[in-house]
Amino acid sequence: MKKFYIKFLKSLLYISFTVTLKSKKQKLNDYFSRKFLEINNDYVLKKIKKKINDKILILLPHCIQLYDCEYKITSDINNCRHCGKCVVSNFIDIKNKFQNIEVKIATGGTLARKYIKEIKPILKSILQVLIVVK
Repeated sequence: MKKFYIKFLKSLLYISFTVTLKSKKQKLNDYFSRKFLEINNDYVLKKIKKKINDKILILLPHCIQLYDCEYKITSDINNCRHCGKCVVSNFIDIKNKFQNIEVKIATGGTLARKYIKEIKPILKSILQVLIVVK
């Protein structure tokens, strides 16, 4: 179960949505962003292996939801209707499957900090999902 859990989290960490702007500067920024997330996520994975039973918080940006969806999930992720047009339902399934994982949608840094203070995950690292605009 531990191997499955680690493999599952590793695949989750490397989810990236490739919708990228076509400019050289943006591509360079994307490269550095991906490298930073890769290093951070490797660090988080090492911590997860040591503290497999601790509470884990996955913070996602609100743009992960389909832009024209009428069910807003920023206040409560369970408002999702599992239509399959975006990946939000996948994260809800993860949350339901593993009791120690909390999934929150943040519209910005202030809300993200609020969730961290509210949930107080024992694992102090934040799992990050990179969303790149093509």
